[in-house]
Amino acid sequence: MPELSPRRRMLPTVVAAAAILALVVTAVLIVERAIPAAPAPRVQDPAASGAADVDCAENDPVAQELGNGATWTMCWRVDAARGLVLEDVHFTPPGARPVQVLAELSIGQLEVPYDTGLRNTEDITTQGFGGSHMMSLSETECLGDRLETYVPKIGDGSVGGGGERRPVLCQEEVDGGIAYRSDDGTGAATEVARRTELRLATVSKVGWYEYVSQYSFGSDGTVRSDLGATGDLSPEDYADDPAHGWPVGPGESDYATSHSHNAVWRVHWALGGPGGQVVEQYDAAPTGEQGPRAPSSRAA
Repeated sequence: MPELSPRRRMLPTVVAAAAILALVVTAVLIVERAIPAAPAPRVQDPAASGAADVDCAENDPVAQELGNGATWTMCWRVDAARGLVLEDVHFTPPGARPVQVLAELSIGQLEVPYDTGLRNTEDITTQGFGGSHMMSLSETECLGDRLETYVPKIGDGSVGGGGERRPVLCQEEVDGGIAYRSDDGTGAATEVARRTELRLATVSKVGWYEYVSQYSFGSDGTVRSDLGATGDLSPEDYADDPAHGWPVGPGESDYATSHSHNAVWRVHWALGGPGGQVVEQYDAAPTGEQGPRAPSSRAA
């Protein structure tokens, strides 16, 4: 990789990316108690309290009981191309049996087209998020538990060079915002509580970028995927043209080429177990009639 040029510019801190799966796997109303904004992690034995018992091929399973008693249990591994891969993901609502939600979850592709039209990188299939691209995490990057796995020293390990176990996965229980709020206006006490989430994250260095792959599993059964980008601006990608870049140098100079990061996630659903997935769709059809304030509709 070339040395940093005088044009080196640091990117802003992690910018949240884009895909909210927001899957609700249970209709059970979950009542939670108010909790601190940053609770300490509470790791649970997968076999305890009715949590799913998963059999993981490479690493010990991730099992986390959240503030309301719900539990997420899953396997994890690092794929040379896709980086963090989550498998056999189960959610156990409080007082209920485990529900399999996902067979597999990972990023599938990351395309980075540049405004000049001269370059479009496919960072997953041409570079990869795993192997030696997977970064070790420090206490600054991870306030929770740092989980280790075997990582090759060179590329994906196919050319030799050995490897070592490194802490690459961050497991945290974090505040997830408001779980519910109800105020009937009578002056009685407001019913309100917060919820917690299991957050799993890795950092992969690809070229000049360092990508944060993050998955959040809520105590209400929701799943969210995020991708952050930080690191350096590439010294090789300058347009010197205000039509295709943004000035990052003194005055109006050093036009770093504008580009976008387009992430696609690969999701293998497994609601109800293999072959048991059921999907319901609710539609509303117009009746052709007009009500006092809006057109009327009916269930289709």
